[in-house]
Amino acid sequence: MMKREPIAPEQRAEMRLKRLSNQLNLTDAQKKDIQPILLEQEKSRDNMISERKATKEAGKQMTMEEKLAKKDEFMKSQEAYKAKFEKILDANQLKKWEEIEANRKERAQEMMQKRIEKREAKKEGKAQDVKQE
Repeated sequence: MMKREPIAPEQRAEMRLKRLSNQLNLTDAQKKDIQPILLEQEKSRDNMISERKATKEAGKQMTMEEKLAKKDEFMKSQEAYKAKFEKILDANQLKKWEEIEANRKERAQEMMQKRIEKREAKKEGKAQDVKQE
């Protein structure tokens, strides 16, 4: 299976800005204000992924306290992003943006659940292979 070439944070932020612009009918001023927020989010996302990958490659497991601290840090950053968007968007745009975010989170949860089920099925398949030998 070929791995896709990673997209730079700047490119992802630009794609998200275009999508949001179309969905929310953003003004040029709003686009200018939102672009650095999206870029910050994308760079933060890359940092999180790099940290997780480094931890995994080192063969380390995060403790429950570390996981909770990371989750808390993530939630605080999400609240900060939302506060920034609330200052930029009008009431109708904000309502629509919140709906978009809720749908995005729902899809992400569904994808995560599918990955978990796939991983479990794979483990069960390996366990069955071992029993047959």
